[in-house]
Amino acid sequence: MIEIQLAALTFAPGAQVGGRYTVEGDTARAEVSLIWHTEGKGTEHRVVVVLLEHGDADFGPSGARRSGTFSMTLPAAPTSYSGTLLQIRWLVRVRTWGADERSEVADAALTVGGVSPAQAWKVA
Repeated sequence: MIEIQLAALTFAPGAQVGGRYTVEGDTARAEVSLIWHTEGKGTEHRVVVVLLEHGDADFGPSGARRSGTFSMTLPAAPTSYSGTLLQIRWLVRVRTWGADERSEVADAALTVGGVSPAQAWKVA
C-alpha cells in the first residue's frame, strides 16, 4: 500500500509541488511522476512533466514502513480545467517495486491554477 501526502492540494503555475510518500513492505525502488492528462471528447493526452527515481538509499530505514520525499516544479501551463467537453487534470503518481519486481501504483490529484469550472450557457 502506498500513501501520498501533498503539501497542498492547489498550486500556482510554476510553484513547487512537494510531499511525502509512505510504502508498506519491502520496497527496493520507486518513481515519483508529475503528470497532466486530458479527459473528455476527442483524443486523450497524458504527459509526464517530471519523473524522479528513488533507489533503496533514498528511503528511510528498512522495515515494515518506508518513506520518501519529493519536490517538483510545475510548468506555466497547462492549468487545471473542468469544462463540459474537456477536462485537464494533474496528479502525482508514485510507483514502487519490491525486491521481487512486483509493482504498485498510487495517485494523488492536485489543482494547478484557479480556473473555475465551465458554466452552462443560458438561452433566453
